[in-house]
Order: sequence, then structure tokens, then C-alpha cells
Amino acid sequence: MKSANMHMVIALIFILGTIIWAADDPQNPRVTISLGNVEVSSNDSVIVLPVYFSNPYDTVSGVELHVRIEENRHVVFAIDDIGEDGLVEAIDTSGTLISGWEWVGVNSGEENQYDFMLATMADWPDGTVTQPLYPQERGVLVKLVFRQDDLFPFTMDTHIKAVIETERTGISDYSGNSIGVVTTIEKQCERYVGDSCLSWKKVRVGKLDTTVVKFRHGSISIVDELLSTKLNPDFLALEGAYLGQTPPDSIPEIFAPGIVSKQGSYEYGLAISPDGDEIFFTTSKPGDGLMVTQQIDSVWTNPVMANLKGDGIWEFEAFYTVDGQKLYFSSHPGDWKSRIWVSEKISSGWSKAKILESPVNSADVFWATFTADRTMYFTNINESMIYRSKLDDGYYKEIEKVNISYGAHPFIAPDESFVLFNGEGDLFISYRLDDNTWTEPQKLNDNINTAFMETCPSLSPDGRYLFFSRYDEPEKKSNIYWVKADFIERFRPGQ
Repeated sequence: MKSANMHMVIALIFILGTIIWAADDPQNPRVTISLGNVEVSSNDSVIVLPVYFSNPYDTVSGVELHVRIEENRHVVFAIDDIGEDGLVEAIDTSGTLISGWEWVGVNSGEENQYDFMLATMADWPDGTVTQPLYPQERGVLVKLVFRQDDLFPFTMDTHIKAVIETERTGISDYSGNSIGVVTTIEKQCERYVGDSCLSWKKVRVGKLDTTVVKFRHGSISIVDELLSTKLNPDFLALEGAYLGQTPPDSIPEIFAPGIVSKQGSYEYGLAISPDGDEIFFTTSKPGDGLMVTQQIDSVWTNPVMANLKGDGIWEFEAFYTVDGQKLYFSSHPGDWKSRIWVSEKISSGWSKAKILESPVNSADVFWATFTADRTMYFTNINESMIYRSKLDDGYYKEIEKVNISYGAHPFIAPDESFVLFNGEGDLFISYRLDDNTWTEPQKLNDNINTAFMETCPSLSPDGRYLFFSRYDEPEKKSNIYWVKADFIERFRPGQ
């Protein structure tokens, strides 16, 4: 293979992945490989894991990626194995961001194949002009291929760590310049006599601007270098509950303008974790669908694409169970019909989502919210009607139509005493009576319902604030608003 002299970024960040064997069947163990919140599970001897990459500002034409397997070494990178197509099988570039790039090289610093280095360039000098990677977010950079190591077979449940070594990982722009490197001139001694230096030389030392190259939720990301030198102070000033926003009173206000609610796109479906340290919302046209931000060390992270299924396919409208242990959201299984998916809380974040096996998914459905006993309320899209399903022995076995005459996007109270929803461009509330019937829907007050369309209601975990979308931008695009939710008790029958 050809070699390349690439300008590489020196990074200080360590990115940990985890490989876990769940050996329920020792003859056919199941393997789970995770990197951030990206997980792939298989009981095959070959496991393929995507590495995600975001370059929303910079055009990229070269990448050098170092990966190492640590500790219990029961998998290898099959660097010397050549497939039928003649390509090294330690990686798979099909359908990735670097597919079609002119130069792709892989080698190992260890004969035992526990580490490898990928070097790739879009446009080889004096060759055919190949397009670089233009700004995009959360694409698959490359697929890593792990194989079980025949020399070290495992006989019990095994935990292995894989590390992307970003201190040796490099990214170059279209001009061949390193992205994220700050260089300084320093003096180094060339010759010592005892403790005295007889001669000095000047050297250029590269140091990573760690605010430029980051690893968030399973994706390597490049942020805006001009803003990142100050770590985007407008964003990182956000500390405390609700992204540091000042709670509203009875007049709705835009929630987190410029962070969640942005001009020129749709935002809807906001959900806050029971502990208040994580927020999901959906953004589109433009936008990447389901987004997530977390409060870490008292500071909120920049929202990133959630990608709970790990395949980059559109996801939207996620909501927690009341205990925060499961997250249900909508996506497409391949037939472009909207279905409900579920992810479980794990130590590293969220498990790889699975489609919900239930009659709930017998039609086009979305927007699943839950009572304290995990009764699910959801929308049948074709009928524009609200349905419910009770949890029975761990499964949603049956569905029933809620006897409310119309509605979509239901948000059910934890005690199932009321439900918020939208219909005909406004927000409504209905209360459940002792005989399990529902009151006639009441339209919320004029401070909330306006001449614009309002949809997608949800409540904060403590029930104090209502979040909803108002389509008040040009081209009828929406922002997420929030308002004090004390009207719920005022409207309740008998109050």
C-alpha cells in the first residue's frame, strides 16, 4: 500500500469502549461491543462496530485512527486476513464516510493484532480528484471488525476494553492542515554537562486544543474552532436545572433559545429524566431527529444525535418511564412505518434499542408516555386517536382505544388522573373519572393556545411545567415553549 505523510492532531482524550461476553450459552456466547452509547450485539465469531464522526464546520480529507484492545485479550483485529475482494478485513468501509477515498491503509504495531492504525486520504496527490468529507454530523466514519482470538478462548463471562487513542489520532482539513492543534515554539536542550545545558535548539510543539476535538455519546466530533477556544461560553454557562433556564410563570416562554429551540427548524417532543440530568428532544428540517444533552459535572453538554438504535436511521419523540429505567421512542424498522422502540438504562448510558414486540406496533404509532405502573398511552397515527396498553407480566399484550373523541401526542399523568394532548391545532386536557370515563376535553387557556398551531405537550418530572411546540416561525416551523402548569389543578373537576 502507498504511504502518506499526514498532518495529524495530537489529542489528550481517551475514548473507552467496552466488549462484554454474556456467556449464557458457553457453546454459543453472545458478544456486546459498545463505544459510548453505541452498542452492537452478536453471537457470531465476527463483530462489526461503527465509529461515528461529526465535522459540522470543517471539511475533512484525511484521518488517522489508532485503536487498541486492552486487558483480557480475547478478540483481535484480523489485519493479515484478506477477503475475497482483496481488502484487509480489520475494517469495513462500505457505506461509510470514507468509502471511495483514494488511499486506505491499515497496519499494526503489535504482531498479536491487539492494536491497529487506520490511515486514509480522500485525494491522493496527482491522482483523480476525489471529494473530501464536507460538513456533516454523526456519519459512520468506519466499521471496525473484531474477531475472536483462537489463541485465547474464553471459558467464562469476559469483559474487555477497546480504546481509541486520540492522543495518536489525527484529522486534517482539505488544505492538509491539522485540525485542533495549537503549536508553540519551545527550547529543548541538545547537550548537557551535568545539570548545565551547553546547547539549545528551538522546536515546534503541537498541543491539542481539547475544545476542538471531542468524544460525545459514541461520536468523535470537531467543533467550531473559533468558538471552541473559549469552549463556547454562551453554552457552557448553562448549569443547573432545565439547562440553567429561568422558569417561566403563566406566560409561555421559548425554552433554551439557541440551544434547544433554534430559528429555522422544527423542535418538538421534549422529555426530562426523573433526576433532571438528561433531556431528549427532536429537531428536524434541518436537524438530526432525536437529540440528547446531559448535565455532567454541573455543566450541560452540547446536544448531539441520540442514535439509540446505532444505525443512524431517523429517531424521534423519546419519553421515559416514571422510574427512568426505560426510554421509549419512535423510529422506522425499514418499511418507513413508524413504530415504538425501547432502550434500557445501563451503566454507560442507554442500551442499543430494540423494537417493541407488542400489538402496540400493529399500526403506525408514535409518542408513548407512561403512568407510574407503566401503562402506556400512545397515538395511532392513521386514526389520530389515543390508545393505551397495560403492562401484563412484562409485556404489552393488548391495546384499547381511550374513549376520548380525538387527539394525538398524549401525555398521561403518572397517576393516570388526566391526559394532555393536542387536536385541531390546540392543546387540551381531559380528566379521568371514577367510572374510568374521561371528561369532555377542555382547551387550555389563551396564553397557551394562540392563533398559531400548538402541539406535543409534555410535563417536567415534578409536574410543575408544561412543554409544548408552537409553530410561530416563518414556514410554520416550531419552537419549544414552557409555562407554569398550575392550570391542571384549576381545571380539575370539583375544584
